[in-house]
Amino acid sequence: MKESIKDCLTDLEDDDIIYIGDCDEIWDPRHLPIWQHLLSQGISPLKIKLLVYVYYLNNRSSEDFWGTLIARYKDIKNECLNHLRSKQGDTDYPRGWHFTSLAPYLKQKLQDS
Repeated sequence: MKESIKDCLTDLEDDDIIYIGDCDEIWDPRHLPIWQHLLSQGISPLKIKLLVYVYYLNNRSSEDFWGTLIARYKDIKNECLNHLRSKQGDTDYPRGWHFTSLAPYLKQKLQDS
């Protein structure tokens, strides 16, 4: 399913910056200057660390999680997104949030699996 994202990436220039993540991964826009600097230095793709919240918005997990992928288009256009998403994370401290398995939807999520 992740590979299908590439079908939507049309009419992009090689240096366009893209963000690939699940809808429950929210990256903090205050870090945009840092990411733009790293990308301009040729460090691409980046995978950012996110704080994890499980079941409820006030239930933070101690799990380490690297989620959203940030890259220049030229650095991912011929790559497998699944492999890139499974690579080691690049940021040392959280720069966003991951809200997973929220309780009202958990039962439905498990039934649909």
